[in-house]
Amino acid sequence: MEWFLKLPLQIQTSLIAALVAISVGFLKDLIFWYWKESYEIKKTEINIFRAYAKPLAVASESLFWRLVEVLYTEGRGDFLYNKSNRTDFEEYKFKSTIYRLAALLGWLRAFRNELSYSVIFGVKKTTKFESSISDFKSALADGPHVEFKVLEKVAKIWNIDLPSDTKSLESIAISGTNLLKPKFKDHGVNSIKELPETEQQNLCKSLSVVICDKLNINKISDSVLDETKYRIIECLSIREAWIYRDWQDGIGDLMIRESKFGNRNFEVIGYYDFEENFLGNDSKYERWVKRLESLFDELDISGKNKLDFRKSQLEKLLLSTASLLLTLSEVESNHTYISNKTKKKATEFIQKQN
Repeated sequence: MEWFLKLPLQIQTSLIAALVAISVGFLKDLIFWYWKESYEIKKTEINIFRAYAKPLAVASESLFWRLVEVLYTEGRGDFLYNKSNRTDFEEYKFKSTIYRLAALLGWLRAFRNELSYSVIFGVKKTTKFESSISDFKSALADGPHVEFKVLEKVAKIWNIDLPSDTKSLESIAISGTNLLKPKFKDHGVNSIKELPETEQQNLCKSLSVVICDKLNINKISDSVLDETKYRIIECLSIREAWIYRDWQDGIGDLMIRESKFGNRNFEVIGYYDFEENFLGNDSKYERWVKRLESLFDELDISGKNKLDFRKSQLEKLLLSTASLLLTLSEVESNHTYISNKTKKKATEFIQKQN
């Protein structure tokens, strides 16, 4: 610095002015570059949203109205249960119901793939839409509430007081599930009722030990276990059909193909290709069809079977689809993606839930 101080004052002033000018110019260019990059990212992502909003809206509306029909129009959901007596029309309704769910999973997957090719999803304007997608996937994939309900029923039969905190309940429920599921796999069955009677008795006893150990209470006597075993087996004979997140992505991948339509790189296959691929004799698709069918097949929509939790799952799916629809219309209110009739009906379901 000494050399600088030895310079004439006029030269010092000129150098400082030049340095300030250079610094201001650099900062100005840096700020402008940052603003431009940020703007381009947001613009790109909104453009991607706009490219997929319409087909997402169409697929969501299609599934929404089919679920409304199945769940809340008397007799319209009977085709799900009457598997062996379906007419040609009812068989079509069953297949098209599966297609509507698969198509929406396909468009969601295409949308996600498109984003992965451009920028990270996080624009404030579309964050709510991301949350709605997550809720939709959760409705298909998550069932801890079912495990809790089963645990409550079992505890009531054995006169066991359960803790109130969710963490403890979850620990007990998971331990019980981990005890049961390997037995199903070993014997190639889907329900405890399909196991040999001695195996059923052993499982009931093992379950009681797990619960009592977790709660640090006295073991249940053999006489009580013997007296209650049939009721416990009934409680454990639940039917559920979760389509896990990775399965959803897998179904989505099978439903999309590359496309250069407009500014989209992906599109979902039509119903013709769906029937040819998924419902044909190609073993490549067999496991994926079963995962989709399991949610609807032989479902008594009347709810008489209290151990079939798939109806409540469909109700949750309907609500999440309604939320997805409303969010699509809210992201950019000046664009019409959803019909007023659908928005009104979707709003009714959301309000009832709240």
